[in-house]
Amino acid sequence: MTVNKIQRSKCEVQSTKHIVLVLSVTLLIAGCSAQSQTRVAENKKALPQPSIVVVQVFDVQPDPNVTSGDLLIPAALSADDTAIVLAELEGRLVNVNREEGARVTKGEILAEFNDEEQRSQLRQAELEVSRMKIEVQQSQALIKLNRSELDRESLLASQGLVSKGEVERAQYKLEQSVQESEKIRLATESAVAKLEVVKLEIQKTIVRAPVAGVVTRRYISPGTNVARTL
Repeated sequence: MTVNKIQRSKCEVQSTKHIVLVLSVTLLIAGCSAQSQTRVAENKKALPQPSIVVVQVFDVQPDPNVTSGDLLIPAALSADDTAIVLAELEGRLVNVNREEGARVTKGEILAEFNDEEQRSQLRQAELEVSRMKIEVQQSQALIKLNRSELDRESLLASQGLVSKGEVERAQYKLEQSVQESEKIRLATESAVAKLEVVKLEIQKTIVRAPVAGVVTRRYISPGTNVARTL
């Protein structure tokens, strides 16, 4: 009985030691966890704060141009639309009206060609049209005369005073005058059309601005010989 009690007591003591060990391990784990949370909190507090970047802001004041009195401001310009002006005929420029940087309106004259040849052709064409109009008037008068003659010959033939051949001759003269008048009319229309072409060529000797804007490049000067651009 005594031996058994001693042994049981030993067992109880050993069980108590085990319990103490288990409790020690639990406390150790809890301590480690607490230390980890403390270090995490310290790490969070130790994170570097974002640095502040200082930006210098300054104003750009226009500088007066002593020469022209303009205000110069550094800037970049871009055009919404551009138009390239091309020559429609060849010849020598006698006048260039605008410099680079000048403002122009739509239809404003930019340059002028020497138009002496076109002016000479215009005078000839106008004279030809005038001459053809006179011929038209003469042909109309001749038709009227031949028709009156035909009517007279027809009346005389009905009275037996002239032969039928005289009537046919008068009829032939009237038909010839009508055909000649038609030729003259066509020739007159051709002369008028030629006159319009010469007027168009004269208009081409004047170079106008297709749009309103600013002249950015000028590749010509008075006296420049320009080739036709197709």
